[in-house]
Amino acid sequence: MQVYHRKNQDTYNLKFTSADINTSYSDDFGVKKTAHGFNIIIGNQISVSKKLVLEPFIGIGSLNIKTRNIDLEYDETKHVIEIDGLSLINSRLESNTGNFTNFVGVSELVTDCRKREDGRWVREVYIMPDIDSSIHL
Repeated sequence: MQVYHRKNQDTYNLKFTSADINTSYSDDFGVKKTAHGFNIIIGNQISVSKKLVLEPFIGIGSLNIKTRNIDLEYDETKHVIEIDGLSLINSRLESNTGNFTNFVGVSELVTDCRKREDGRWVREVYIMPDIDSSIHL
């Protein structure tokens, strides 16, 4: 079981137009975000050789996100966002507050153990990228 708490704060710029008079705006605003939750993860270690170990895992959990915007002029009832990366900006808005089911994607940890020239053993760890470590269902 993995329990976590994250907290961050940043500023963003949002470009939007007024829905009725089609006027463009640019808005700089602050975002304070906290997230806490847990994941239940199951996995296995697979020895491929004496020097190589794979550690695939998969998990599911619960995530609670609280987002607070500071000095945001954008109002979704009156304005339309002008960008292609809408999901990125939406994750920064207060409407992204709530409880989510979190799917932890399949990942693997690769460990390479080898003997150096001086006779000492070295363990190198490579973390392979997640397929998708934060799918909210």
